[in-house]
Amino acid sequence: MGALTGILPGNEQRQVPDKLHVTRRVKQTNRYEKVDVDLNTFQHIDFREPGAFVVKFKFDSSPALNERPPMPGAATRNATALPRSLAAGLAEITYYIAELNKEDAYLMRDREIVVARKEPDNQHFPNYLLLESAYVSNPHARIRYDDATQSFQLASFSRNETRVNEQLIPRSEPASPQWYALPDKAQILLNSMVTLNFQRTA
Repeated sequence: MGALTGILPGNEQRQVPDKLHVTRRVKQTNRYEKVDVDLNTFQHIDFREPGAFVVKFKFDSSPALNERPPMPGAATRNATALPRSLAAGLAEITYYIAELNKEDAYLMRDREIVVARKEPDNQHFPNYLLLESAYVSNPHARIRYDDATQSFQLASFSRNETRVNEQLIPRSEPASPQWYALPDKAQILLNSMVTLNFQRTA
């Protein structure tokens, strides 16, 4: 399936139509066709870039036949109604790197992000918050939105300290993260040198 014209970068601010124009290739005939697809078909798909997307599955419940799924961007706290938001994001993270005396901001658009040191090997990942600091591990932590609790969580992988509102977060392995509650508004301190100010926006 080719690019969706309504979700390409630069088109986010336009009015969202009821239908999306999709180019598809039928495997049996190898022919390309253009079709209109209902917008709700793609509500659980996060489009990262041309040719790359993530499909989210939820196995523990199924909507009633007459229940219309929520539109993307619906302003509710329901787990199925909080998709990735290209415009507002799920949270905003402003950060300060002490060694560089540098401030910047990051918009969390994905349900899960990785906080890591800026290195050539990880610059192509779209859901990485990359920090130019020798005091940040690679990876240092992960932040995610948990559908079950409708709240944010944090896991720390660094051998150096990670604190949330002055509370020390125990280290876990990246392959087996231990998640801890992250308040909607919190200060995250990495190795006493990098400060992240986390603020939920959705």
